[in-house]
Amino acid sequence: MSQQVKIKSACGITGRMNSEHSTVARRRRAVKAAVVLAVVGGGLVLVSPVLATPSDYLDSGQDLTAGQALWSRDGRFSLQMQADGNVTLRAPGNQPLWASGTDAAANHNSILRLQPDGNLVVIAPGNRPVWATGTSARQNEGAVLRVQNDANVVLLAPGNRPIWATGTVQGDTPPGGSGLRYPLACRGQLIGYPYSGTHRLGNWESDNAIDIKAPVGTAVYAIGDGVIGSQIGALNSKDPRMQGLRVHLATAKNEYYYAHLSKLVVVAGEHVRAGQLLGYSGSANRTAHLHLASKNGDPRDTVSDPPVRPC
Repeated sequence: MSQQVKIKSACGITGRMNSEHSTVARRRRAVKAAVVLAVVGGGLVLVSPVLATPSDYLDSGQDLTAGQALWSRDGRFSLQMQADGNVTLRAPGNQPLWASGTDAAANHNSILRLQPDGNLVVIAPGNRPVWATGTSARQNEGAVLRVQNDANVVLLAPGNRPIWATGTVQGDTPPGGSGLRYPLACRGQLIGYPYSGTHRLGNWESDNAIDIKAPVGTAVYAIGDGVIGSQIGALNSKDPRMQGLRVHLATAKNEYYYAHLSKLVVVAGEHVRAGQLLGYSGSANRTAHLHLASKNGDPRDTVSDPPVRPC
């Protein structure tokens, strides 16, 4: 099996960090794809799992292949692995903000790989490394690459340590007019409304709610600063309407209920910030969606400022 590619380069850290970075360690999810072995040049080469769902981050051991992209949560900025071998960061209107400078005929169909050792590498056909952040180190193992709402792309090592960045800060985007963050990584279609359809069980968690269509595995975020409630996890019900995991979020002015998640990354009593990852969406009643309820007010206020990018 080939050894990990290690390239040292003079890649310094620029840009700034904001409050959202304090939660990146919780945002990492385990890579559950199977390990694949391919025959390349007569030898066995480890092929990393590729990004499976829309995301604003690349996990340790994952690949971004030609044509794939990472998107900031608000859908404005994208880090693209182009077919010509160039990695580019683009703003709305396809405006280029940063590039790896690796576009060449010999580099077509390259991949961007975040190695387990913390090095971010562009690998061209023939397993040729053509660009890297030069951040391979024992203390950087398990690093995560993230595209922020301020257009900065940051490589974060365990302990929230920034070890590389594009230095392309454009100014962060505040929450929408409701003061709430959108609950998903992409803009989903509303398929369920308060007190209608299946929202008639006699409690606010069920009835004063909306359903947002989203693929299973879509990142789910806290819509405001708050505390995770004690009612968390599975409902242990055979009713297909109750499938998946649930979580309560109590904010200073309201309480919210998320349901039908496939995975949670928070625990009861945990203090969270607006925009922090809570888990990943799932399915119930044969429909992939997120159920979101509001104890007070109209739950549709939670989706008044959706991302540009659709699910």
